[in-house]
Amino acid sequence: MHSGQYDVVWLHGHNYAANLIALLAAKTAGLHVLMRGETHLGLPRKGVKAALRVPSMRVLYGLCDRVLAIGSANAAFYRAMGVPDRKIFVVPYSVDNERFAQAATLTESQKAVLRKQYRVPIDQLSILYAAKFTPRKRPMDMLQAAVRLRGRTERPFSLIMAGSGELELELRTFCAENSLDNVVFPGFINQSELPRLYGASDIFVLPSEDEPWALR
Repeated sequence: MHSGQYDVVWLHGHNYAANLIALLAAKTAGLHVLMRGETHLGLPRKGVKAALRVPSMRVLYGLCDRVLAIGSANAAFYRAMGVPDRKIFVVPYSVDNERFAQAATLTESQKAVLRKQYRVPIDQLSILYAAKFTPRKRPMDMLQAAVRLRGRTERPFSLIMAGSGELELELRTFCAENSLDNVVFPGFINQSELPRLYGASDIFVLPSEDEPWALR
């Protein structure tokens, strides 16, 4: 930072030690610091974390020259942590809806090619899960629902579990133990390809327990 001739350091959150080290290094070098996070007052906190939250956040944000709020709930959190309005600037998240809509519009032949690529029968109902395989996203709920649905309908369907994460082995094991041979694991799908996968599917389900900044 001393030799790079930078004007500002922009940090995305404070959950990693590297971000905190960068913050201290920037202040030592006399650089301005912008902080952008996703925290809001609706997230549950218990015990020691709850007791230390406000004083520790006051110190942290006091070192930042500006905080960048991604929405009104995020801005309310900063105010509750003692950040004055003059230091809060709204920099919202956004989605290019037009790009997603155009890329997801497929002809029947294009849909057939894409389903063949992902080993999904074209004549079956296609259900898509596209998210990380982490506890908060609750991917196991999808598989358990698939087991129940299989027992309640004669209509054949396929479930696409697009993503990766710490629960992948557990999910694959569940499928094997419950003979869920209609579940496809295509792995991580890049953002450039994801709209086409949406377009090739009939139903999208996101069973996560919370999505604080869901956009569409």
